[in-house]
Amino acid sequence: VLTFHVSEILRFSGSPLRRWLAGRLIAHATRVSTLSNYTQELLLSHFPAAADKIFLTPGALRSDFAVVPPKPAPQKENIVILTVGRLHPRKGQLLTLQALQMLPPAVRSRLEYWVVGGQSKGRYEQQLREAAAAQSDLAVRFFGNLPDEELAGIYEGADIFAMTSVTLDRSVEGFGLVYLEAAAHGLPVVAHDVGGVKEAVIDNVTGLLVEPDRPAQLAAAFEKLIHDPELRLRLGSAGREWAMRNCWKESAEALFNPDWTTP
Repeated sequence: VLTFHVSEILRFSGSPLRRWLAGRLIAHATRVSTLSNYTQELLLSHFPAAADKIFLTPGALRSDFAVVPPKPAPQKENIVILTVGRLHPRKGQLLTLQALQMLPPAVRSRLEYWVVGGQSKGRYEQQLREAAAAQSDLAVRFFGNLPDEELAGIYEGADIFAMTSVTLDRSVEGFGLVYLEAAAHGLPVVAHDVGGVKEAVIDNVTGLLVEPDRPAQLAAAFEKLIHDPELRLRLGSAGREWAMRNCWKESAEALFNPDWTTP
C-alpha cells in the first residue's frame, strides 16, 4: 500500500530517475491512497498508471482527539489569532503577520498573534521575530513546539485560526489536518486557497479562503472576523461538525480491506 500526500508527487515527477522509480513502486503496489481529491488528481495527472488502484482516504482527526463543547458567544475585547505549524516559508506565518500589521492601529492594539511551531528552515524564525519587533503595537508570542496536552489549552485561548500556506517550489499544501484540529476547537479559519486546502476549510462556512498574493484581501478577511463576533461563532460552530465528518477507521478499511469500496 502506498500513500501520497502531495509534494512528493511534484518532486518525483520532476526527475526522470525519480519518476521511473515512483512508477515502479506504483506498478508493484496493491493500493494507492491519497488524503484529498486534489492530491488524487495531481497523482493521476503525473502517474496515470495508478488509476485502477487509487483510493481516497480522507484526512481525519486523531482517534484520541477530543472535540470541545461549543464556545459561548465571545465577550472579550482582545482577539487572539493563532497559527500552529512548523516555521517554514510555505506555511505562511510571515504573510499572516504582515496582513495583521496592515490593519488600522486601533485594531492592531486589540490583537495578539500566537505562533506555535519549531524552526525548520534557515533564518525564517529570525525573519518572523524581526518583522514582529518592527511594529510594537501588535503583540506577537512565539511558543515553540508544544506537546498535545498543552496545545489544547492554546487552541482554547484563541479566537481565530490562521495558516496561510502558499505553494513554494515543488511543495504545496495537500490538505492540512491542523485546519480540522482548529475547527474542532470551534475556531473560524483564515487560509489561502491553494492545493487541497478547500477540502479542509469550506469558504464562508467554516472559514474564509483568500487567493494567495492578495495581502489586502487577507487583511480584510482578518478584519471582518475581528469586528464580527457572531460570524466567528457561526463559522466556528460549523467547523466543529465539519471536523468530525471523516473517520480513520473508514480510511483504514479503504487501505487494508481488499473488498472495501469508497463510500
